[in-house]
Amino acid sequence: MTKVSRKPLSAGELKEIENQFWNAISKLKSPSEIKLFFLDLLTHTERKMLSKRLQIARMLLREESYMAIRKRLHVTDITIAKINNWLNSFGDGYRLAVEKLEKE
Repeated sequence: MTKVSRKPLSAGELKEIENQFWNAISKLKSPSEIKLFFLDLLTHTERKMLSKRLQIARMLLREESYMAIRKRLHVTDITIAKINNWLNSFGDGYRLAVEKLEKE
């Protein structure tokens, strides 16, 4: 489980380092550079979890059933429902990423 320090940063400090994080990603120019960065940044489990979330969103946006998603990705209905709720409440980032993937 992910842990966050009990000694929080100030709002200004947190905003600054988050902006640096987003800027670092935006400066990466190729899929291979992005992959190298995320291989260093994320554990195997985190990469698998995030990859599955994106695929769940993709399948939901294609209107695939929970059963089909569950069987293909070996995830629970609760996990699928969380992504579905996020898509229904927010989801612009998922939609943008899926739209770009679908164009390939």
